[in-house]
Amino acid sequence: MKVEITERQLEAIADIATTLEAMIGCSEPNDLNGNDFDTDTKKELKIIVRFFKKNGYELNLNNK
Repeated sequence: MKVEITERQLEAIADIATTLEAMIGCSEPNDLNGNDFDTDTKKELKIIVRFFKKNGYELNLNNK
């Protein structure tokens, strides 16, 4: 799948990823459905970091 993305959209993704990374550790271990926000978010952030790396950018997050 090929996706076109503007520089501003890429910056927005980085900003959202940084915000989500900062939220890790601030939630309850499991919600009512048994989901763990921290675990789920860490997995998604790894995907975003790989996306940036694959496209020649570096996204530095503390909890990779």
